[in-house]
Amino acid sequence: MTVGSIASAQGIYHVNAIDGLTVRTSVSGKKIGKIPYGYQVKVLEKSDPLVIKDEGKSINGNWVKVDGKSTQIIIDPSFTESYDPKGVYVFDGYLTEQSQFIKQAENKIAKHPALKDYYLA
Repeated sequence: MTVGSIASAQGIYHVNAIDGLTVRTSVSGKKIGKIPYGYQVKVLEKSDPLVIKDEGKSINGNWVKVDGKSTQIIIDPSFTESYDPKGVYVFDGYLTEQSQFIKQAENKIAKHPALKDYYLA
């Protein structure tokens, strides 16, 4: 894949991939590790759109540069190289805007009778 224009797309998002979101050194670069489900990610810029296949489903998104210093990355033990934590890359098809992520979590909580009096602050 070649990256065309890089557009600014700054914002706060949350990982919605249950098994975590793969972090790479560059667009389609070496795998550094993963960001766990639900963790916050600060997107710095994004590339052109792309579609990937995951378990037979088509997922639309972009490669995005994220601030690796502002989130938790679980480093893969096989990754032994150095990298710039100020700019690592993830596929944003597995990111949800912060407000939408909170709304989804509140909807899940509301379905459980024992938690009916709780809300996310």
